[in-house]
Amino acid sequence: MKMNECGSLFSGIEQFGQLVVNQRHGISVYVIPAGESVMKNGRQNAPVNKGTVMVYGKDPNEPDHRKACCIWLHKGPWQGDFIRIVEARAAKRELDRVTTELAEAERTLENEVQTRKVLLSYGKGTDGHETD
Repeated sequence: MKMNECGSLFSGIEQFGQLVVNQRHGISVYVIPAGESVMKNGRQNAPVNKGTVMVYGKDPNEPDHRKACCIWLHKGPWQGDFIRIVEARAAKRELDRVTTELAEAERTLENEVQTRKVLLSYGKGTDGHETD
């Protein structure tokens, strides 16, 4: 899954240990100081913890912020952690999708079995014998 496709896996601002993911106008990833909980209400709901470092977000070297691509601003172990979170969420989404499809298929099959039973019972009395 590409980074620009993983935004739908997150909602608002979420914390995973020191890693904070902000899904607002695209994905931004931050590292906050150890042992802290994310403090929200920064610019575009970014974390406002003192010492917070944005590690993934809009390229600050792009003069037109609207055209800026998101890039890893700092490389480190948070990249692998973020990828694992994305992969786990994508796998859960796929599992949920398949589970829903299977449940729908099971309901359809049950309906078909019930329909066939009713149709096969046509013309038979309550004791299972044909009626005149």
